[in-house]
Order: sequence, then structure tokens, then C-alpha cells
Amino acid sequence: MKPIIIFIFSFFLTKSSFAQTITTNPQLDKFVGVWRWTSGADTVEITLQKQVYILQFTNKHSEVLVGWHRYVKNGVLQQSSYQYLGRDVNLDFNDAALDAKTTLLGTVYSTSSNKAYFYAFWDLVLHKGFELFLTLLPNSNTQATWVLKQPRGLYTGPEGLNGVFSMPRNLVLTKL
Repeated sequence: MKPIIIFIFSFFLTKSSFAQTITTNPQLDKFVGVWRWTSGADTVEITLQKQVYILQFTNKHSEVLVGWHRYVKNGVLQQSSYQYLGRDVNLDFNDAALDAKTTLLGTVYSTSSNKAYFYAFWDLVLHKGFELFLTLLPNSNTQATWVLKQPRGLYTGPEGLNGVFSMPRNLVLTKL
């Protein structure tokens, strides 16, 4: 009987030591969905989902916003990651991928915030990263400002592209 008790105790001890807790963030929900800006024949569209991101070196599990984008200028598709819609974010952002298929990775500033900060927005034309800020307009859950910025600090992207953008920098998106 004693070996059975030791085995059961060991099983549950081992099982609990590998259990992962996921840091949840219900504030992300207000940004989940399809967002679009249109002006004439120009369109910017992003699709945002909530996924669990595993920080590689700490093995910490957190809910984050991930997304894909499509940009049409003068009726001509400029760039799109929509063919990878739903892709697991951990495939792109844990191994320092040079051409991410999941092109947005971010979170909200705080638990009471109407601001989403994407510390990774991958431009498929320029092959470089930007920061994207989405801020819900006052008293709205269906409109948000889009502000695209080059990250602060030392520029480490492709030569000759410091300060160059291939996407619109300031927009107001509407949630569909």
C-alpha cells in the first residue's frame, strides 16, 4: 500500500510542477475583431485576435493581441498577411523571425485602458518593424485612432529606410 501512496503523491507533485498559469487580460476583448479605414480606393484593414503568447526565456504565458493586416492603395493590393489569418503567434515572435506572418503583436497599456500598444507591427514591403498605437475614441467601442511610428532608439532596420513608411501613419479605423 505504501508504494501506491508514494506513486500517487509523486504523480500529483510532478503534474503540478509542470502546470502553467496564463495571465489573462479581459481588456483585450474590446479590440478583438476586424477594423477598417477606407478613403476612395484606399483601404487599411486589420484583424485582431486574442492568443496566448509564451515568452521564450521565462516560459511565461500571457494573453496578447495578435493580428494581420491588408493595405490597398488606389485599388491595388500593396501588402497583406491575411493568408496567414489565425496563425499561432508563437511561430513568428519567439524565434526572431525576419519575415513574420503574424504581423501585429501587442497588449493594452493597463487594465482600465482604451489604448492598445503593438510593440511589433511588421511591414511586409519594407521588411522592418514599427510601433502601432490604437486608441478608442471617447465614448466609442467601434472607432479607434491608428498611429504608426518608428520605434524610438537606435535604428537597426534595413539601410536607407530610417524614417520611411509604406503604410499610412494616422487614421481612424471603424470596427466592423
